[in-house]
Amino acid sequence: MRPATGGAATIYLASKGQITPVWTATRTAGAPIGDNVEGQDQAVLAATPDGKTLYVADTEMGWVTPISTATNTAGPRITTGAGSYAIAATPDGTTVYVASAGAGTVTPISTATGVPGRPIRIGGQPVGIAITPDGRTAYVLSDPPGVPGTVTPISTATGVPGRPIKVGQGSSRIAITPNGRMVYALGLNGVTPISTATDVAGPLIRTGGVITGIVFSPDSRTAYAVDASEGTVTPVSVATSTAARPIKVSGYLVSAAITPDGKTVYVTQDYSGPSGTVTPISTATDVPGRPIKLEGEPVGIGIAPGGDTAYVACLNTLRDPGTVVPISTATNKAGTPIEIPVGPLAMVIVAGTRGAA
Repeated sequence: MRPATGGAATIYLASKGQITPVWTATRTAGAPIGDNVEGQDQAVLAATPDGKTLYVADTEMGWVTPISTATNTAGPRITTGAGSYAIAATPDGTTVYVASAGAGTVTPISTATGVPGRPIRIGGQPVGIAITPDGRTAYVLSDPPGVPGTVTPISTATGVPGRPIKVGQGSSRIAITPNGRMVYALGLNGVTPISTATDVAGPLIRTGGVITGIVFSPDSRTAYAVDASEGTVTPVSVATSTAARPIKVSGYLVSAAITPDGKTVYVTQDYSGPSGTVTPISTATDVPGRPIKLEGEPVGIGIAPGGDTAYVACLNTLRDPGTVVPISTATNKAGTPIEIPVGPLAMVIVAGTRGAA
């Protein structure tokens, strides 16, 4: 089998009712992990920083399933709350926080014991969560229907929520710069910046119509906001909160990733047909390269630890229920698709290979 570049890793793909591991070293899929994760129509994934445990939050049933990446076996379900749409682990790996929109709560889970703590009541349908690099604060995004959203800071030391910070309407995702100084709430028409030093929001930065993703340069100087509806990627200066000219791509933009050296942003595009594309954008020139064609509809993209390979999860392909397409970041050429048994809904890349024969 052909070895992969970019550092050994395992890609975990969430599908309805199961999780499928894919090993980048051999570019093969392992046996689906189905015990205790059956019944999921959607799922969100998060891994501990050491890569030893993968947590799968079911968006409907209100539980989280831990999976050992050493053995690829699922542990007992952990009850959280209905509508668990977001999950994040602290940088030290001791706690996983689960935001449950249906319950209006955030539940901390001890990774050592698998025991959930007392739910922290947030209200307003929490749908996103991000934790500062120092692990001191979890920022929770709530998106009540018909009114502006809020971001609530929670002290991870005490579990006490602070005063909610108002952000734009239709905010559905949240992200933190690598240096931990700024939080961005992604919503309609743009992104709302929040200083983590003051927990004060700045004015909305207008970057388009429906902002579905954001990635940051490794030095935290630039944010790249992805507008799904208008097919653009807008560079934003983190220091000045000003948006540059949007970079026009095409199609409905699904997801984005940036290489570890910060030189290239990759954006996936879905054309509501049998195939999609990935477009590389040079961060030095803000010029998009030639689209890379895919045999399927992309649902997610991630970069291997070494930065040499981007992996795109696709469903409804022309050949199988699902594939993972490797793309060389040196040549921007797609390799042979890796077949998986069920169409993926979400993906995460964990450093290292575990369980591969």
